[in-house]
Amino acid sequence: MFTDSPATPARVEAVVDVVRWFDGTVDTETLAGVVQPRCLPGVKTSSNQGRESIQAASELGLIKANRSVTEATFDVRVPTSSRALVLSSFDRIVLAGTQVERHFALFYAFLLGFGSALESLGREELVARFETVVYRGKRGENPFNSSKLSGQLRWMRYAGLGWHDSKDNFQPNPYKRVWRQLRTIFKGTPDLPAQGFMAALANQCPEVDGGTLFLQANPDYKIDQMACTAGLSHALIDLHHDGIIRLHGYPDSAGWSLKAAEPTSDTKTFQSDRFDRVELIQLNSEESIA
Repeated sequence: MFTDSPATPARVEAVVDVVRWFDGTVDTETLAGVVQPRCLPGVKTSSNQGRESIQAASELGLIKANRSVTEATFDVRVPTSSRALVLSSFDRIVLAGTQVERHFALFYAFLLGFGSALESLGREELVARFETVVYRGKRGENPFNSSKLSGQLRWMRYAGLGWHDSKDNFQPNPYKRVWRQLRTIFKGTPDLPAQGFMAALANQCPEVDGGTLFLQANPDYKIDQMACTAGLSHALIDLHHDGIIRLHGYPDSAGWSLKAAEPTSDTKTFQSDRFDRVELIQLNSEESIA
């Protein structure tokens, strides 16, 4: 796992930047030294931020590294930003599975499913609830614990999965995550019925409503009730208001509910707290690498 290590998003981006600058192949010791120069104040012989960041980039499939040489697995000639490369790999490897990061996607799905009900819980209580619900109290190898929370939340903010409110409570809202997957979700069609959109979303983002990881983390969720979580509801409404998608829902709609976000009518296509159809308006400028 790298989300609870010194491998911050900025450091992983720096690894990608340096490998690109060296035209795809660089001495591993040199790379570690550039990411974490030994001359910086406070850096000790035992400090390993550089190597931890190289390991994270390797686990994300962006590089191949051994003791002597590190090589890029991406085309260094393509002018895709390092941030976009990291996010694309993070979406595919961390958010869509549990092999590299056992807890990350499940923990996010858990937060999304429980929403504001978790705001009253302390760090230890939150971890205990997560373990009870998701793992049935069986800790297993490398168990989740409260010390992992800060790193998890750092990467959640980076991946556009939510934000912290004035009371420092994390509010799940997968706005950017959904936006990055729109091309794949719509597959060239201009719009989708609500049921088709939600099915494609769950397939592409298994950690959100209806996805396999979401259902594992929220065993009591009733998909047949067609009610989006508050976090996803806010994300879809925000995407609608920002002109990324256009929700179509009218007073007599029987489609998927966004009631958890308490939406207000735009007096145009979205006049209900339910939607029957989703229209694609604009793609994320960084999603082309997904």
